[in-house]
Amino acid sequence: CCAMNRAIKTLSLIRVRFLDDFPRPRTALVLGMMLLYILATIMPVREYGLWAKCGVAPGVFAFMVDEQFCQMVFVGGAVVLFSGAPFRSGLDAYMLPRAGRRSMALGNCAYILIGAILYVAVLFGFTLTGLIGSLDIGDGWGKLLRSIGSGIVPDGYSSRFSVVPAIIFEYEAGYALGHALLLEALCIAFIGLSVYVGNRAFQKPVGLWLG
Repeated sequence: CCAMNRAIKTLSLIRVRFLDDFPRPRTALVLGMMLLYILATIMPVREYGLWAKCGVAPGVFAFMVDEQFCQMVFVGGAVVLFSGAPFRSGLDAYMLPRAGRRSMALGNCAYILIGAILYVAVLFGFTLTGLIGSLDIGDGWGKLLRSIGSGIVPDGYSSRFSVVPAIIFEYEAGYALGHALLLEALCIAFIGLSVYVGNRAFQKPVGLWLG
């Protein structure tokens, strides 16, 4: 009964966090910047696909998160997104006596975990959006990514991420993409929880104690 009550309180807190913290301007700012970055990053591959009349497989996202600079951009967006942890609001004075500190902490952690999953899902959605008109979802890695992985590219082709041939030849596209999405979500969740713990420990925003 006690565990059930705590779960109900935690779920209620998650709902409050999504209603209060998620709609804030920083969320729109981060997602807007990620959209522009992904569209610019995916453009060379998309243009190559249009030129070659070959679609780009969704598995291209696995190579984006494998690239160090792309990963830094995505992680940077997550740091800003979760910079408000522990997400204090005017409702905390009302919720704390009723939920208790443990349920509040569990709710904040669960909010970060769910937020990380949604963040990665949105990044993947932005990637698919950038490939509208040249998306190929029916042939695994697709001819285009196999060609790029083999070094068959037109003169002047330049991309911000590399298509690793070893991944293409050793793993199925769905398997690699699924693992990339899972690992990216876990990475973002770890970043969010680290920001949360750091903000609580130092009693100041991440930008101050990290610097």
